[in-house]
Amino acid sequence: MAKKGSLRRKAVGAGALGLVALGIWLGQYFPGFGLGKGLGFGTGSGDSGTAGTETSSEEPRTGTPSATIVSSETPSAAGVVPPERLRVIIDGDHYVLASSESGQEGKTLDATEIAQLTKSTTGDDQGIRIRIERTKRATAGARQALFEALDAAGITRDSRHESTEFLDSVRPAP
Repeated sequence: MAKKGSLRRKAVGAGALGLVALGIWLGQYFPGFGLGKGLGFGTGSGDSGTAGTETSSEEPRTGTPSATIVSSETPSAAGVVPPERLRVIIDGDHYVLASSESGQEGKTLDATEIAQLTKSTTGDDQGIRIRIERTKRATAGARQALFEALDAAGITRDSRHESTEFLDSVRPAP
């Protein structure tokens, strides 16, 4: 009888160890959960300059997918004002760079062009250089290709913001 209890304890221990290993492995693919780096939300430690107390709620928007270029008030040496942040919408396997806050107009670019444009941004007051939004038709491959292009261009994960809500797409389905 002592052996059976011993075998049961070993099985329970091995099962628990397996669940912990599975959780760690899945944590690499889903960094928004648990104790990972997170998405950068919160008030911070105060070292960043401002501790925001504002709260905002985002609602899904209707209209054509687009991205917003928010420009800075300080002109660069060439006289061209670099944008603070880009707003990119992933719709299907296309990337749309918005030209207005309303999101009704935009320019379709590829992932490398967006990464190069993001390098020229200055970042908003939180250091965000690109805001990534998706429609319900956005593909995982398009998202991954954009992230790889941003990584290759040296755009850190801390300077990106990916919205968790989906936008409505008015582009007709193929």
